[in-house]
Amino acid sequence: FVEKLKNVSVKEGTPTTSVRLKHFSPAHFECRLTPIGDPTMVVEWLHDSKPLAAANRLRMINEFGYCSLDYEIAYPRDSGIITCRATNKYGVDQTSATLIVKDEKSLVEESQLPEDLGKEQTKPEIVLFPEPARVLELETARYRCRVTGYPYPKFLHDENQYTLLLIEVFPEDAGMYKCEASNEAGVAIKVSRTQIIQGFPQKAPKIVQDMSNVTVLLGEAASLKCQILAFPKPEVTWSREGQEIIELEGVKIVTIPEAEVLVSSELTIPNIKEEDGGMYRCKAVNALGEGQCEAEITVLEVPKILIELSDLRVNSGQVAQFICSFQEGSFSEVAWNHGDRRLEESERLKIAQNESVLSLTILNVCVEDHGEYSCTVSNQVGEVKTTAVLIVEGGY
Repeated sequence: FVEKLKNVSVKEGTPTTSVRLKHFSPAHFECRLTPIGDPTMVVEWLHDSKPLAAANRLRMINEFGYCSLDYEIAYPRDSGIITCRATNKYGVDQTSATLIVKDEKSLVEESQLPEDLGKEQTKPEIVLFPEPARVLELETARYRCRVTGYPYPKFLHDENQYTLLLIEVFPEDAGMYKCEASNEAGVAIKVSRTQIIQGFPQKAPKIVQDMSNVTVLLGEAASLKCQILAFPKPEVTWSREGQEIIELEGVKIVTIPEAEVLVSSELTIPNIKEEDGGMYRCKAVNALGEGQCEAEITVLEVPKILIELSDLRVNSGQVAQFICSFQEGSFSEVAWNHGDRRLEESERLKIAQNESVLSLTILNVCVEDHGEYSCTVSNQVGEVKTTAVLIVEGGY
């Protein structure tokens, strides 16, 4: 039900959860439900859990998802719980409201009494309770109880209504379910049986356990795993950077059913190489659709030097520039040293990086700049260093 029966009060300023009417007045209930146009759906109206008997003063409409019940004349005996219940091959849902019909004298007397004055304790009574249900696996089982009693029974949350939902039921959820309400005057209990029908509704693949990015050292093992909910069983494929992966030596793919509608697929690379890094995708497809997830594998190794530093010979007052290059993406930290002293950028020292190319520029070289220079790059695996000597001529 996408729009449930509405609770209405006709007595201005007095909140109530019921339709409260004078003797012989009309009453109107309406609600909306989905799916629209389901030929297997049956809609019925109940009074205190019993089907409403046909009568000339009752008018029921069920058109295009709109359901209504009209009492052209309402009598005190019509008071009670009014329920609209819809049933199709997938399950049952219902919505309820209370109808109270009193003559004018009763309404006047009631309005003149302070709230709760003269109320006697009454034991709970479950006036709306779940009927035995047959639910398909992975569907939702819904139980709704409505009770009366004073003081209000302990478990009540939604005014005088309580709902239990079992999401995506499995065979082990079958059995007896008990609704129990209690107050100082007593206890009321109703029991309902639920039967789980084995046989699954068709579902397009849905990823229920996503993959996480992996960072791994060169030569170690890396694995990615995802879980897919689908019926019928999907076809699962893996790809890296858009290219489908075929299980060959060095790559292992295992796809196994963990339940009738749950599939687990794992890709393992026992001895990972540099070229194994990249974005991986797991894709599941069946006749109803597809689902996919992605994760990245980052392979770490000791940084590689592509261009070493070269020795320099410059005159005092000139500019000296050291340049080196390392494999792009293989390092995270860079350090320049003059002998044992760590260099920081200043007005005379300029440190730069353009992707994998690193440079140190010394402006207005002086005699004190003479000596050995080094550039060290590192990552989580280790570090590598390249060195060169600067010779300053003149200026002595």
